Amino acid sequence: MLKWIKSKQEKYKEKQEIDPTVQDDYDHYFCQLPDNIGAISSFILKLFFSGVKVIREQTLDLNSLHKEGIVVYVTKYKSYFRYLFYYSRYKQDRLPFPQIGFDYIVVIWQPISRIWKIVFSHIKYFIHNFGLPDPYQRGYFQKELLNGRSALLSLVEQRGFHRRFIKAKTDPVQYLIEMQQSIDRPIFLVPKLMFFDKNPHRSMPSIIDFLFGSKENPGKMRRLFMLFKNPGKVFVETSEPINLKTFLSAEENQKRNIDYQALALRRKLLSQINRHRQSITGPVLKSRLEMKENILTNERLQSFMEQHSQTRDIPIQKVQKEASAFLDEMAANYNIIVIKLASITLKWFLNTLFDGVTINEDGLNRVKNISKKGPVIFIPCHKSHIDYLILSYLMYNNNMPCPHVAAGKNLSFWPMGPIFRWGGAFFIRRTFRGAVLYSKVFSEYIHNLLNEGFNIEFFIEGGRSRTGKLILPKLGLLSILLNAYKNRACEDLIFSPIFIGYDRVLEESSYLHEIEGKEKQPESFMQVIKARKFLNKRYGRIYIQFHDPISLKDLLLQYGTPIEDMPPKEFNILCRNLGHRIINAINNVSVVTPHAIVAASVLNCAKKSFSFDHLMSHVETYLNYLLTQKAKLADTLLLDNINTIERVLDIYVQRKFIDKVTKDPNVLLTDVLFKV
Repeated sequence: MLKWIKSKQEKYKEKQEIDPTVQDDYDHYFCQLPDNIGAISSFILKLFFSGVKVIREQTLDLNSLHKEGIVVYVTKYKSYFRYLFYYSRYKQDRLPFPQIGFDYIVVIWQPISRIWKIVFSHIKYFIHNFGLPDPYQRGYFQKELLNGRSALLSLVEQRGFHRRFIKAKTDPVQYLIEMQQSIDRPIFLVPKLMFFDKNPHRSMPSIIDFLFGSKENPGKMRRLFMLFKNPGKVFVETSEPINLKTFLSAEENQKRNIDYQALALRRKLLSQINRHRQSITGPVLKSRLEMKENILTNERLQSFMEQHSQTRDIPIQKVQKEASAFLDEMAANYNIIVIKLASITLKWFLNTLFDGVTINEDGLNRVKNISKKGPVIFIPCHKSHIDYLILSYLMYNNNMPCPHVAAGKNLSFWPMGPIFRWGGAFFIRRTFRGAVLYSKVFSEYIHNLLNEGFNIEFFIEGGRSRTGKLILPKLGLLSILLNAYKNRACEDLIFSPIFIGYDRVLEESSYLHEIEGKEKQPESFMQVIKARKFLNKRYGRIYIQFHDPISLKDLLLQYGTPIEDMPPKEFNILCRNLGHRIINAINNVSVVTPHAIVAASVLNCAKKSFSFDHLMSHVETYLNYLLTQKAKLADTLLLDNINTIERVLDIYVQRKFIDKVTKDPNVLLTDVLFKV
């Protein structure tokens, strides 16, 4: 029998030498899906994945990458759910879709004719070679990728490490490196992330996590439950592609062996995916007690408290108790459930009071992209209490974590104080003068936030501007942030200057009273109750503009001295220059609103009474000047300035800022007279 099999093998080898195309009969595998899996299967997958949202802007470059080189999608965890989704949805959207799944075996979605072809080819190969065909060794993957196919690679799987290091099976990452070294076309590794939930992870997994898998990598039951419970809330993100050719040509990788290169590439991909996920969900949430313990037991604060105890002749226990009380006074108590409820409430609030929000989407996307490099410090101008609410709402609804917001201690009154804490607010005293221990505890709290990876929002002007003009920067908190970076709290610090403007500010009446010399009323629960009167009014639009983010790491390259070696004088110069740079950046993206330009035009009318045409001549003068200065104008001014000015004028008449002298409704608008 063995002699017969050997004779058959020898005859088959002779046949292969005569006709090499016989080899192709074996190259049919379950790790590849065909171009067409059938109308019924395609419809089922399309319907099943209809609740998953793809951000179209992030997929625009995929076709150009496919034309330039080979596209290989990369996921962190091995998942047939994700593989079938990318195959189905990207094929539907006419994007390069992954037909090849490295180390995947897909049977049920193969056409029956293809299943039989694969089975018979494997039987045939087994008869002649006493084994099964290996697509790695036979060069099948390389041939298919060079023919224009795309693939999916998963970095982490249950038995992946055992298979690579114990059984010495082919590592797909190493295979791609070897392939790249033998071809000229670049291989683009495109990291992909699927989010079933954008809530931050807890430091202690729940029982549900143990039973049904984590939110990052849910089990089958939890995945289906989340998909059908929240259709449209499951979404996919695309991270920045890695050019494998560029990666291998880097100086630190050129002289290394292929094992090191594969390990370095795997770590780089995992690190990028993890950073991208954290930029959306935020860092792991620790309990308030765990946070306090981390801060109070760190070496820097312990050393300072011992020195403070000896200098002031105070028992160390009393100093520690005081430091703990300071943390209770200032620290946020981030609660995702409260943030979700606040998002729903704020959506209703904004729709009730305002006509809409105009957002610079390109600027927001730039901030989202750079947020993967380090914590973002959001620095908006400060005109209203709505500022920190609208910015947190904007981040949450654009798949970014709500920042921790620096708020004045005056806002910690009951019951709003606890609610603000749950939303991420931490409270700061107006002055640190004489409070040495408080200052140190606060600095350590900021260091801890940055070290954990939390984004922070603060107002560099200190308080709300009563006139609408930007106030000179207050550098205290900025200096603390720079010191935290100096002490290596994070690899980079991203400053994001933001303009937030309003057609009308909610607090306009109280601002007028304060400008006239009356005392500012302290914030209280009674003011919150009285605020319901605002619900009967409309306040126009909100305008949000993002300046290009400022990377502290890149900025420091312009200085000759590393921040760790800067003397105090040079450090203070850096802090002051950065503060003014941020204020100027906010000013450069400020939006000229229709209400502002009409008010300026009315005030510049020489006579007490004026016609609509006369007013429009002043408006045109302003618009022409602003356009030559490349100032940012509200979109309504650019689209239809005449109707916009007319609407604003009507609002000013209704508010009795301007009187309409001509009462005859038949008179043309151009002939109507107004007076201040």
